[in-house]
Amino acid sequence: MKPLSLRRNIAFSFVLLCLSAFIAFILSEVLLRAFYPQSTGPVMFAFDPRLGQIPVPSQKGRRRLPGVYEYDFENDSSGMRKTASASGSGTRLRALFLGDSFTYGIGVEDSQTFASLTGQGLSATVKPIAAYNAGNPGSGTDYAVQFLRVRGKTLHPDVIVIAFFPNDFDDNQGMRYFQSITADRLVPANLAETFAFFRKKSGLIESPLYNWLSSHSHAVNLLKRLAAWSSLAGGLGNFAEFVQSRADAAHIEKGFATEQGVALTATLMSWADKEARRLGSDLVFAYIPTSVEVGRFRRTRKSGDDERAFESAYGGIHGLRISFTRALADSRLPPEHLYFAEGHWTAEAHRIAARVLTQELALLLKRRVGDQKGL
Repeated sequence: MKPLSLRRNIAFSFVLLCLSAFIAFILSEVLLRAFYPQSTGPVMFAFDPRLGQIPVPSQKGRRRLPGVYEYDFENDSSGMRKTASASGSGTRLRALFLGDSFTYGIGVEDSQTFASLTGQGLSATVKPIAAYNAGNPGSGTDYAVQFLRVRGKTLHPDVIVIAFFPNDFDDNQGMRYFQSITADRLVPANLAETFAFFRKKSGLIESPLYNWLSSHSHAVNLLKRLAAWSSLAGGLGNFAEFVQSRADAAHIEKGFATEQGVALTATLMSWADKEARRLGSDLVFAYIPTSVEVGRFRRTRKSGDDERAFESAYGGIHGLRISFTRALADSRLPPEHLYFAEGHWTAEAHRIAARVLTQELALLLKRRVGDQKGL
């Protein structure tokens, strides 16, 4: 009888454990939804052997952050976000947009990103153009350089726009794509090790259960976020320090530029310039300000420390440097009409950026079309 009693005790304990875990999960879900909602949606990233973490190719879905945004998205077969660009035999010009989540367009529809809107504007004012939105959330200038080295020749863009958000000063110091970055040499990193977390969970991309949980559960998305941070921190031993550094960096009032970050960014900008010239493309660096910088510019008509650091890093690059700060500030729209509460651009801010880009890129591309006609 004792073995039977023991089995019953074990079974009872197991059921009690499962019930406790379920109640804890439901409680955490309720608390998170009420006090710390997470962005929900299907698995966002896949692992690419040559590019590391990229948006999941051929994915279509919806992302939602309660009380902030809800939008539909679609990525093409290479992980680039779809745009409303011109296509077909009449398309001869190509514009490539690189950057982080601002470029990708977190919070807005495919057709509302500044990449898509700029493509439409240029098609109307210059000639039909294909706009490629290669924005990759969480990436920096180092990813832009890597992308140009890997896919630049295939896309062969006429113009390359690399959007720069101030936290790129931090991201560029992560050394995720290169072991060593100097003015003379780039030493590639082992992306399978750098992005081990995304490589190991790549099999979950096709899991209906995992995608359903990711699309509906705030608790699951918080756990995913913590797991990714732990991986990027290099293990649990450095986790607390890493999270604290991210929290400090997120306090945009302080700014992001450091001497080391600016120096490294300058070197990466130089490499982007080299890649653009190798491809025969015009290059544009575009500065995306924080909401704090836009507010400060409205009051003082002066650029902030991060933007001046960006200008310093740009240095003697042969490309064009532009900033969206003045256009956003001069719009006189309230901050909440330009930035979501979590910090990304609204559709209105994307429209303003697209107007600036269309005007600047039209001059470059009209000259390029004129040169082609003269050949």
